[in-house]
Amino acid sequence: MNNFNEKVSFIWSVADLLRGPYRSNQYKDVMLPLTVLRRLDCVFEPTKDEVIKKYKSLENSKITNPEKILNRVAAQTFHNTSPFTFEKLKDGPDHIAANLTQYIKSFSNHAREVLPHVPDARVDESKTKIGYEINFNRYFYKYTPPRPLEEIEGELKGIEKEIAEILEEMV
Repeated sequence: MNNFNEKVSFIWSVADLLRGPYRSNQYKDVMLPLTVLRRLDCVFEPTKDEVIKKYKSLENSKITNPEKILNRVAAQTFHNTSPFTFEKLKDGPDHIAANLTQYIKSFSNHAREVLPHVPDARVDESKTKIGYEINFNRYFYKYTPPRPLEEIEGELKGIEKEIAEILEEMV
């Protein structure tokens, strides 16, 4: 739980940094897209260098649509060919807007379809299939088995006992 609280604190500290250019009711318009982008960045991290290397090797080849090849290298159904990661974006604070735009434009077409309303993330509708989506549960959900029933019952009995003791002290 401590790790969760650290993450929440970090997200709110970023929100504090946004107070200048954004009003509090606009945080959700910035925080959610950036959180999704950061999560995608983490998914790409293990294969990022191989994808970029393969992308550069295919640039001057006769292959006109390298999407499937790059997806295979990324071990995902989408990829990003930008040399930037969120860590590298921080290295150039004077060019963050241009670099972030380039980072977003470097997502594969299918990934750009699900990016939340980023003005520069456009998709050529004539080249897309209707109804395609990335299964976020498949990529981001980590299964944790439920606790044994005995453990839950024991915890509930312990809480009931604490409540009874508190009520007894109050009376």
